[in-house]
Amino acid sequence: MISIRKIVKSIFLTCLLIVLLASTCLGNEASSEEKPIIICTTSILADFTKEIGKDYIQVKEIVPAGMCPAHYDIKPSDIYTVSKATIVFSHGFEPWLQNLIESSGNRTTQIIRVKGPWNPPSLAVEKMEMINESLCNNIPEKAEYFNKNATDLIKTIHTNSKQIIEEANNLQVSKIKVICNKFQKDFINWLGFNVIATYPPPEMISIKQFLKLLLKGKTENVVLIIDNLQSGTEFGSKLAFDLGATQIILSNFPGAIPGTDSYANLIMYNATQLFNGIKVK
Repeated sequence: MISIRKIVKSIFLTCLLIVLLASTCLGNEASSEEKPIIICTTSILADFTKEIGKDYIQVKEIVPAGMCPAHYDIKPSDIYTVSKATIVFSHGFEPWLQNLIESSGNRTTQIIRVKGPWNPPSLAVEKMEMINESLCNNIPEKAEYFNKNATDLIKTIHTNSKQIIEEANNLQVSKIKVICNKFQKDFINWLGFNVIATYPPPEMISIKQFLKLLLKGKTENVVLIIDNLQSGTEFGSKLAFDLGATQIILSNFPGAIPGTDSYANLIMYNATQLFNGIKVK
């Protein structure tokens, strides 16, 4: 027969195990809840913020990487997420953001507008520094940690940038005439391509504009049409076909294409697509 003492001991150990497991779960939940919630409207801002804040913040992004942020429709889950935010990082061109913040009822969150293009590394570094400064100001006890992470991130970008520019120079891209989507112009100029003309998002292009681009492309012997994934690619496809040029599709946001989960990987991917396009021609 099992003694009463053994039964009591077994019950005690079971209860102790339950208490320990519960306290561990609660501890993890509390630890997660204590981390400041940082909202980023896009994946590019989220990438910079995650790389700098790492384990000491929770970063939540709103707009899917493959979508144009200006065309996003807010969801009920976005309202709840923003209601808990300490900081909201945005680009300043999201027409739905103010309505989202008002709907969330969050009157204390800081809205930081990280304005301007980010594709060329020098401009991306500016955005990283802005985000780092905001994190340090709002979470000063972790400022040293954030500063180190930002420094490491910027070093990585400089290293990648140097490799890309060396390859661009080797391929003599300055001799390559291109027409590109205006949202990729800064990156294409940074690489050194000869940009003959740019075009806006497809929904803003008239037939007159199309014919003008077509004439320009034929006159200048343009060999690449460079599209922006998030703006739509059908227009670029047609223009490239009519010119007998090669269409290259680049992305403005990390995560929209496999292998582009970070800004560093994104610019390497975009540059590789362009360089491969030259080699094909």
